[in-house]
Amino acid sequence: MEKPSAASAGGNNDNRGKRAPVEVPCGCRFDPTDEELMVYLRNKIMGGRNDLPDYIPTADVFGTSPNQLPFDRCEYSAGKKWFFYTVGQNDDVFTGDGYWTPTSEEAICIDGQVDGYKKEFIYYCGTEHPGNRTNWYIHQFRLNPDVYGASAVGNNVDYKISSVVACMVFRKEAVVQSNRRKRKKKKKEKELVSF
Repeated sequence: MEKPSAASAGGNNDNRGKRAPVEVPCGCRFDPTDEELMVYLRNKIMGGRNDLPDYIPTADVFGTSPNQLPFDRCEYSAGKKWFFYTVGQNDDVFTGDGYWTPTSEEAICIDGQVDGYKKEFIYYCGTEHPGNRTNWYIHQFRLNPDVYGASAVGNNVDYKISSVVACMVFRKEAVVQSNRRKRKKKKKEKELVSF
């Protein structure tokens, strides 16, 4: 069976990759909790909720450097976090000038069951390990295949459950500040050694 592309993760997109406009009240932004994002992902894969607007575009998140992601398509995002549907990853993913590498994973429980998982990825510049760590992060959200299995939903949907994920892309400014502090400390240490 062929692996789905990022484009096939789209649902309400037309042939040109554009989504139908969504009416959003003035001043509102899309900033869901982890649990709320799981509801959007579940609806994207399994359907059933026509009341959920199409706030999340589809993009090849892991195959793209952070500065090349189509942030302009995230017109409903809060501004410091961007949300996309894409094809999920488990290992390092190279983009050409860097790579996304996974760091941790945690379960997301809804109504007393493990509904899905959140995995964190960090972007490193460079084509070999270890690259230069950046302040770009992805939180990848995927459904739990043990809860939403083929016996419950059918093989086609089951395949999407194992492939399609929701991602939150963001930058941690604290990482940049921390790196600046380390550089200043090293510079001071060099100055002290040279006397």
